Amino acid sequence: MLFACFLVGAIAAPTSWVKASNLDSAASVANPQEQEKQEKQEKQKSEVDAKEVDEFAVPETDDVAVLRLFATASMTRKISSREEFDKRKVAVVQTLTKIVELTKESKGDDYFFATQQLLVSRMGSFNEKVFNEVVSYLKDKDNVDAMDLSIVQRLAMSAPEGKRKEVTQVMIATLADIKNRFSDEAVSQTVARMEGSVRFAELEGNEVVLTGTKVDGEAFDVKAFRGKVVLIDFWATWCGPCVAEHPNLQKNYAKYAAHGFEIVGISLDRDRDALDSYLEEHEVSWVNLHEDGGTSQSAEYYAVMSIPTMILVGRDGKVISTKARGKSLNQLLAKEFPDVKDAEESAEEASDK
Repeated sequence: MLFACFLVGAIAAPTSWVKASNLDSAASVANPQEQEKQEKQEKQKSEVDAKEVDEFAVPETDDVAVLRLFATASMTRKISSREEFDKRKVAVVQTLTKIVELTKESKGDDYFFATQQLLVSRMGSFNEKVFNEVVSYLKDKDNVDAMDLSIVQRLAMSAPEGKRKEVTQVMIATLADIKNRFSDEAVSQTVARMEGSVRFAELEGNEVVLTGTKVDGEAFDVKAFRGKVVLIDFWATWCGPCVAEHPNLQKNYAKYAAHGFEIVGISLDRDRDALDSYLEEHEVSWVNLHEDGGTSQSAEYYAVMSIPTMILVGRDGKVISTKARGKSLNQLLAKEFPDVKDAEESAEEASDK
């Protein structure tokens, strides 16, 4: 190695330099411990220098391709601490904002990429400004992708209850315009779900539409129960919270069924055998509807997003509550059947007298 280094130095170096190089080399050979110490110090210095490099420093350039590459790499970079997470978030937002500023006139692919990622980063509690930005962003696009549809649905779901209908309707109109300009099945499905969520939001005080097939194969229409108080329960055997509601349902059914109370379960189970086993084991005697594949036209029509979803319908066929669970259900039923007491309640009243 010494010989090779010597040759490389000798090719272009003056004679005096070659002599100096020979002396330095001889010294290194004479003191290998000193050379090892020097190499170790240089290695440590390199490691310190590497640590001091800020991996999340936004590139000082207007080259959009470089900025986009940095943003993408930063978003996928592994982090090991909360501090790194915060630094990454700041760097990504700054970079994306810079891309938007550089491309806002042309509004090409880079602009929509950066705008979309910024909107995703701002999803959370509902914000009027973000809502308006999403609408503006969608109106500028010729088509939408899965992430856009996710943004729309998350925004609608985050809207406060009193404003959700308005927000959802604006989102529907915006997506419908895109669908008309560029036919897309995913957009159509999202529009249908959001229309369903509007129908669900408007249920209280209005009649519910519910048809299906009972587990015994017989057709069912909720209109057959007109004149009775009906609880509609979207559920599944695999859903822990759904199953946890059943003891209370059993108790209320035993108490009020003879007085005009009915329950209609809408099972979203894919496994029909699991459903049949559960109904038999737990002696569930009220009506249950089921469709192959664990789907439900009614669940889709009302865009039921989570289960259990429990809807109480009055004798006139109009919805009393879309949140009829647990104690709330007990209170609602007591109001609908003020004269009905179970044995325990009757005993308590007798003792009070």
